[in-house]
Amino acid sequence: MNHDSNPANQEGPARTSRVTTRAAANVTTLTKRWLRRIFTIPLYSAILATLLILFVPLLAVAAACDKVRRQHWTLVRTLAFFVWYLALELAGVAAAFMIWLTGGPWTGRDQERYLARNYALQAWWAGMLGGGGFAIFGMHTEIDRNDSIINERPVLVFVRHASTADTIMAAQLLAAPYGLHLRYVLKRELLWDPCLDIVGNRLPNVFVDRDSAHSEQEIASIGALAHGIRAGEGVLIYPEGTRFSLAKKRRIVDKLRMQGQIAKADEAESLRHVLRPRSGGALALLAAAPEADVVFLAHTGFEAASSFDRFFRGGLVGRTVHVQIRAVPKSLIPEGRVAQQAWLMQQWREVDEFIESHERRRCRSSAN
Repeated sequence: MNHDSNPANQEGPARTSRVTTRAAANVTTLTKRWLRRIFTIPLYSAILATLLILFVPLLAVAAACDKVRRQHWTLVRTLAFFVWYLALELAGVAAAFMIWLTGGPWTGRDQERYLARNYALQAWWAGMLGGGGFAIFGMHTEIDRNDSIINERPVLVFVRHASTADTIMAAQLLAAPYGLHLRYVLKRELLWDPCLDIVGNRLPNVFVDRDSAHSEQEIASIGALAHGIRAGEGVLIYPEGTRFSLAKKRRIVDKLRMQGQIAKADEAESLRHVLRPRSGGALALLAAAPEADVVFLAHTGFEAASSFDRFFRGGLVGRTVHVQIRAVPKSLIPEGRVAQQAWLMQQWREVDEFIESHERRRCRSSAN
C-alpha cells in the first residue's frame, strides 16, 4: 500500500508548508515595518528640529513673500501648520510608545483596554490635527446631520474623497463625537506617516495597494475588516479609491468605453464632482456586515487643497467646508450584489448633487 497517496498523510506536510509560508510573510512584513519606522521617525524629528531652529528667519521670509503676493498670509499659515503637524506626529509616537510600554501585549494585561487606548489616541491625534489646521487657516464647518441612528447598530462609513485633508475628517466628526471605534481602509502610502503606521497597524485597519495585481485579495481583506463589528464600531472606506479630479474622471470614462462598458461609462460621465465608486470594497463590506447601517459623508470645500498649487495660493484660507452626514438604516439597503451596486450608484449621485448645490450657491454669492 502506498501511504504517500493517502490524503491524510499529505495534509500534514501541506499544513506545515502553509504555516511556514505565513510565518515567513509575517517576518517580512515586520522587517519592512521596522525599517520604515527607523527611517521615518528620525526624519520627521530632524525636519521639526530644523524648522524650529530656523523658525524666525523662515517666518520673516514667508511674511515678506505673503506681503508681496497679497495671499492672506498663506505661507506663514503653511509654515505654522507644518510645525504643528510634525509636533503632533512626534507627540503621537511618544504617546503610542507609552501605551505599549504600560499595556502592550508583552505585559499580559487586558488587550481590550490596550486597543481602546489606541482608539482614543487615534481620535485625539486626528482631532488635534484637524482642529489646529482649521484654526491656523481660519476655516469653518457647516454640518447637515441626519445621523440619529448612529450607535444603534454597527456602521459602514462611505466618504467622498477630495484631498488629503479629508482623511482625518471622519475621526473628527464621527469617531470622537459618537465614541465610534472606526476601522479604516486607507492607501498604503499613508504608512510613511509614523503615527498612522504605528497606531494604524495596532488597530484592525487595512492599508491597500490601489494598483495591486491581486485586487481580489485586497477586496477580501476589506471584507474581513467588517466581520464581527458591533454597535459602536464601524468600517470607513473611500469608495472612489482616489481623489477626484476632472482628469481622473476622463481617464475612467475613456477606460470604461474602451472596455465596452458603455452604461458604466455614461454613469461615470454624468457625475460632476465625484468619481464613479469602485464597488468591490463597498460591496464586500455590505456582504460581510449585513446588519450594519450605512453612513454617507459628503463634503465640499477641501477641493482647495487638492493640489499643491491651489494649496500654496491660499485656497484653504477662510474656507467654509460644508458637510452632510446622512445615515441610511439597514432596512432601506437592498439585498443582492446587483441591487446593492445600483443602490450605491444612486446614493453617490446624491453625494454629487449635495456638492453641486453648494457650488451653485457659491457661484451666486461670488456673482453678487
